Amino acid sequence: MSIWRDRSFGMLQPIDERGKLRPKFVVAYLAFTSFWFVLAAAQTAYFGSAAWPSWALAGFFVFIFVMIFVARALARRDSAKIR
Repeated sequence: MSIWRDRSFGMLQPIDERGKLRPKFVVAYLAFTSFWFVLAAAQTAYFGSAAWPSWALAGFFVFIFVMIFVARALARRDSAKIR
């Protein structure tokens, strides 16, 4: 039995059995990314230009989020051509 089929690790899978992103994963990821943006904005307001690491980290998570959806869109487009 695969460790990913075990119920205790099921929430770690961002993609379900049908190949769709789990809503809990999307909500958690957006909340995490929003946290970094709010933190970066607050640091910029208090410290000025010294907050660039927070902006870089927030931008990185947005980049990953966009890449997830681009990869999914390309995969769905590819599977639609095969059928």
